[in-house]
Amino acid sequence: MTDFKKIDFASVPGGAFAACERLPNSPGVYAFFSPPPVLPTSDADEFMGALNTLIEQRASPSLSARAGSLHQLTLDNFSQLSDHKQEKLREYAEDPRFREELAIIVSRCLPLKAPLYVGQTTVLQSRIKQHLSPSSNLAVRLRSTGLSVDRCFVAYRLMPDIEIFKKADVLTLTEEVVTRILRPGFVSRIG
Repeated sequence: MTDFKKIDFASVPGGAFAACERLPNSPGVYAFFSPPPVLPTSDADEFMGALNTLIEQRASPSLSARAGSLHQLTLDNFSQLSDHKQEKLREYAEDPRFREELAIIVSRCLPLKAPLYVGQTTVLQSRIKQHLSPSSNLAVRLRSTGLSVDRCFVAYRLMPDIEIFKKADVLTLTEEVVTRILRPGFVSRIG
């Protein structure tokens, strides 16, 4: 198997758990991606609202840590358009052609977006089902930013049927290499 395969949980009748039945119980590396948004183009206000929601979507949960005995630090990972750009967007969004073309550009750029999470497993189907549990660490981290794991899509690649790729430390190393290259925001511990 040479390419990553994708399953969009929301598009499978029966939802995310039914989608998992399509996954093999084989070793693999996988990544969760946020659900592809649909930008409504018929109304300028709805278009702007959906676009701003997408722009402002958190790329990771907020992280807090103590710094000494008197300080607490919180890191947030978010984005937003400046007031000036918001004004320009409002002006241009009045044009239906602008809305339609920008919606196409946004939909086409989304595959370039970093994944939310990367993992590896010896039993792909079972591991993805574990992540779908509302109490899983990943589900909790995603929910903290308004995302739902069962609305995401998963991309996976099975490990080649080569003896060295059956070793646990090789699977872990593969996961770490992919994680460090793609830099997903919802990984709490690498490797």
